[in-house]
Amino acid sequence: MSSGVEVDQSVLEAFDEIKLKKRHAYVVMMIKDNKKIVVERLGDKLPQNCSQNKNEEIFNEMKKAFGAEPRYILFDFCFNRANQSVAQKLAFITWCCDDCAIGKKMIYASSKDALKKRFTGLNIEFQCTDVSEFQHSELIKDLMHKDRI
Repeated sequence: MSSGVEVDQSVLEAFDEIKLKKRHAYVVMMIKDNKKIVVERLGDKLPQNCSQNKNEEIFNEMKKAFGAEPRYILFDFCFNRANQSVAQKLAFITWCCDDCAIGKKMIYASSKDALKKRFTGLNIEFQCTDVSEFQHSELIKDLMHKDRI
């Protein structure tokens, strides 16, 4: 199902900047006026040798900006693998809490696939609908489970 919502060029540019150039720790996107997916906020560059704890701080700070409002997020996760090496993985997150208005849920759900198709080579995705699953630690557990060394 398609919502007819456009993807703004700035979203594609931000994707290239985070995926290829590593200029941002995250990109937060929103649907503006039910017409266009736009960049709402860009995170600073990840610190050199980013630790999992620092990455969690960045994640939690990012979440404060939009609270319970639905968003699409590209987040560059840093985590410790089972063999103690540090990994960095870019993930696409859809955040739409269960308490959100049904109209917002519908437009975010129906626009997600069109947006995701524009993110070439991105194969890690999380869909969060509850605060308990929209936690850095929970997403890291899932990432570690999916990770291939």
